[in-house]
Amino acid sequence: FEEKKRRRKNKMKESNDTIKIYCRLRPTKKSIKYAINQDFKGSSIELQRPKGGDLIDNTKELYRYKFDGVIDQEAKQEEVYQRTAESCVINALNGYNSTIFAYGQTGSGKTYTMTGGPMHYEERGVIPRCIHTLYEEIEKRTDKEYTLTISFMEIYNNRGYDLLDKSRNVKELKDLQKVEMLEDLSGNMLLKNIRCLPAKAEDDALNLLFVGDDNRTMCETPQNPNSSRSHCIFTVNIESRVPGSSSVTFSKLHLVDLAGSERVHKHQVSGSIFTEAKNINLSLHFLEQVIVALSEGKEHVPYRNSMMTTVLRDSIGGNCKTVMIATINPDPNQLMESISTCRFAQRVASVTQHAVLNKRIDPYTLIKQLKKKVSHLKERLAFFEKGDQEPKTLDSNERAVVHEKIRQFVKDEAAETLNLGGQFARIQEAFLYFKKMARKENLSLPQTVSEHKKETKSDTIPAIEHKASFNNDEIENLKTAVNLRDIEIDILVNMISQKNKNQMEAGVQTGGEYNVTTSSFNKDQFKNQITAKARFERENHTLEQKLAENHKLKNYTQAIGMVDRAQAFEHFRKSYRRNEVIEKN
Repeated sequence: FEEKKRRRKNKMKESNDTIKIYCRLRPTKKSIKYAINQDFKGSSIELQRPKGGDLIDNTKELYRYKFDGVIDQEAKQEEVYQRTAESCVINALNGYNSTIFAYGQTGSGKTYTMTGGPMHYEERGVIPRCIHTLYEEIEKRTDKEYTLTISFMEIYNNRGYDLLDKSRNVKELKDLQKVEMLEDLSGNMLLKNIRCLPAKAEDDALNLLFVGDDNRTMCETPQNPNSSRSHCIFTVNIESRVPGSSSVTFSKLHLVDLAGSERVHKHQVSGSIFTEAKNINLSLHFLEQVIVALSEGKEHVPYRNSMMTTVLRDSIGGNCKTVMIATINPDPNQLMESISTCRFAQRVASVTQHAVLNKRIDPYTLIKQLKKKVSHLKERLAFFEKGDQEPKTLDSNERAVVHEKIRQFVKDEAAETLNLGGQFARIQEAFLYFKKMARKENLSLPQTVSEHKKETKSDTIPAIEHKASFNNDEIENLKTAVNLRDIEIDILVNMISQKNKNQMEAGVQTGGEYNVTTSSFNKDQFKNQITAKARFERENHTLEQKLAENHKLKNYTQAIGMVDRAQAFEHFRKSYRRNEVIEKN
């Protein structure tokens, strides 16, 4: 019970989690003083404001902010990915919506963190590494089938455009088809005029990333020579299922590179750059309003104020596991922008997510399974309804059809049922054909019931004989007891003969008559009997040894050597265990 309670608690904790925030410092030649502290609860960074010379300055000099992790300037791209994004990829494969977005001022390293540098392979950013991990994990999970589709969208001046649109190379931006937002009856946001392309391999996904990245709107600003002027959302749609199952697990992995905020009055920009900066700052302002409303628990959350917040509605405060990477520039001239970024990250960390496992029933697979079941039930119903109306025999064409179905059934290893149309004549023909195939292949057929009974009976006989068997010593003792009994019987017979002889002699002395033929005893007969029995035992080579060990057999050996009847009887009378009976007689 305690284990169940602990698991339930961990599940609740996992499903109601806050957004994880990480801070990454961009490498710079001139840097302010800062300190990174780590403990078992996380990490924190302390930014120290430079002093203003000899003048009195009462403003705050030390700013401290807590993060789930702080990544210093010397960190490599591999470390950044492993610490921030790898867990989100695994969650997406397991069926949870996941989002990773980079936020910070312009020129702080957001695009480099998300996409990477173009010079070296080791400089790959979060998005290429996420793609690699996705396909690597899918190869390991052989028990499921995965389907991945990719969309790439940018939000420029609060308008959405498809970065994978092939017409971008031949049309101006104002002539391109714009992405529209629609909402279904369940409140889910749908995007129109955006392509979702399949990616069967890692190379396909990377090609789509590079194509969209080339189509992204970029320009030179005073802060950054290659500044991104639009918010970019790279989405991977993942579906997985067990083969043959109608249950589908699905999720979305959003990888977001937000455009950088900048102070317009500070850099004195104008024209289209000024317009772009205004729209970028306005959309980030609406994003901050959403974060504040969620952190304070307000009933109304202004998602609809901008297209970016509407598209990322599930990623912020919804059904999603979200990670934010706050990029800051430790240059002294960018201190206030870095402080603003850290403050925004603190608000984001207070937002609670409600991630759930996304599952649905695939209607196409379910319909296919139901159709197959209905067809099977119709065949069974037709079989019972036909009764005696069906033909008793089949013609040659129908038999050929049955034989062909059986051959296909035998060849197909995955086949579990054989559809013969529900006619009894076809079923009978199928059994005959199976019998013919079995005899042709000389298969070992199963035994009949009678054969099985005979085999069972023959198997039980040795068990009975074994139960009645004796060892050699017991057999020898039984033989000896039988021989002793025979000797006792012979001696008793001789006693009766002696009694008859005495009566005959008495009759002769008194002149009476006695029938000599009634007496069947003589001395030679007794001698022959004793000698024959002794010879029988000596031929078995066991009696003499037994006689030497057994007292009764010793007496029996002595009796063998006595030829005279009187001596034999006298010895028997003394050694017999029931001597009193003999004395009485």
